[in-house]
Amino acid sequence: MIINYQKEFVKRTVDLLERGYEPIKAFGREATFLMNCLLGTIVIIAEQGKNETKRPSNKFLRGVINMEFLSILGIPDKTKYLNKKKVWLIKNIRHGIAHQHIRAFNAAGADNESHWEGVIIRNPQQNFIIEFRLEELRQFVINLAKNYYAANNH
Repeated sequence: MIINYQKEFVKRTVDLLERGYEPIKAFGREATFLMNCLLGTIVIIAEQGKNETKRPSNKFLRGVINMEFLSILGIPDKTKYLNKKKVWLIKNIRHGIAHQHIRAFNAAGADNESHWEGVIIRNPQQNFIIEFRLEELRQFVINLAKNYYAANNH
């Protein structure tokens, strides 16, 4: 019996990202795979922090965003997220994905049907936007999951 579904799911997601990524990349569907991994991970983390904006029980979500936090997660364009609550970042990404405020892009431009090079996730209600190239997205999901797991592995 799985005692802690959330931790086990996050652990399995990291395993998939580290050991199962190359075959999916060879198939040309790495963007879809990465978005699915991000969705599962971010929902677990965001739901655990739901209604806990004062002091989240999830240690990973406590405090404000600083350069160390952004660097650990591999967030591009770091300065625009500084000093906001960590839970704010997670919830905005979750909202953007859940409500399909996502655009894929490549060298030919946004919404081109060919190979995806990255994604843009938005939450229009909060004027939030974050852009990831695929390798940045992969590292973000891995780092997010590993740090969540480490903070909650007791």
